[in-house]
Amino acid sequence: MQHYSRKTLSCRDYPEFESKTVLVLGGANGVGAALVEAFLSLGAKVGIVDRDGTRAEALAQSLARHESSSASPTFLPRVFAADLAIESERERALDTAVRELGSPKTVVCTIGLDRRVDFETVKQGELEDLIRINGLAPILAARQLIVPMREGGGGSVCIFTSRHGSKIFQPDMLGYGGGKAFLESGIQRLAQFVGSKNTSENTIRIFGFCPGWVQTENQLSKFTHDNFESAKAEQLIPVDMRAEDIVRPVVFLCSSQAGLYTGQLFQYDGGEGRLSGR
Repeated sequence: MQHYSRKTLSCRDYPEFESKTVLVLGGANGVGAALVEAFLSLGAKVGIVDRDGTRAEALAQSLARHESSSASPTFLPRVFAADLAIESERERALDTAVRELGSPKTVVCTIGLDRRVDFETVKQGELEDLIRINGLAPILAARQLIVPMREGGGGSVCIFTSRHGSKIFQPDMLGYGGGKAFLESGIQRLAQFVGSKNTSENTIRIFGFCPGWVQTENQLSKFTHDNFESAKAEQLIPVDMRAEDIVRPVVFLCSSQAGLYTGQLFQYDGGEGRLSGR
């Protein structure tokens, strides 16, 4: 894998993360993997929670070899394999992560499954699976981590959303988009719930992060160069969006520098759709 975050971030940028626990849910690949590396470079104790334990372990080993050449001490990422859409696995993995790494200062959830379905023939069970993965799982995972985060003095929760939840309504994205619509509503309700218990000394912030079409390995395997070029032509800033482009804004929003940002959805897409009025 390429190592992006070490080129752009260091402990000097955000010293508040040093030795603190950061959990990346869905951190085995793509944007999640880039964020794992970013927080690791900031000196955080990083936990990767992902259903693909093999891939997560491979990432951890890759980063361990990379970090071994660093002069500064670092924590190696820990892997907690679990399907977060299954209640028993989610509860077990998150409890274990907190027990072994400590109360989280930051949680970033990037999980999602953008499976296309035929609107006319899709079965209820398939839609329920997609809504559980894309909507229920992130909210219930965040809810579970609120208690240890509060016990640890507060923190931030960043949950990745999608424009398919409330801005783009392709029929074949019914399950994915429906889950993300639930997710956007859930983020704001969860933010209000924790906000009612916040104090100036113990604050939990919860917010959504909505990126544009990021050219991850998964997306590049599904779509053509022309597909991405068409999307880029609709952006006000016509550049390819890569996983490493997401790192800095997410870390900033999770840091105390964005301490009054909560209960909102941050859209980061180069202005895509503005030219066509979407």
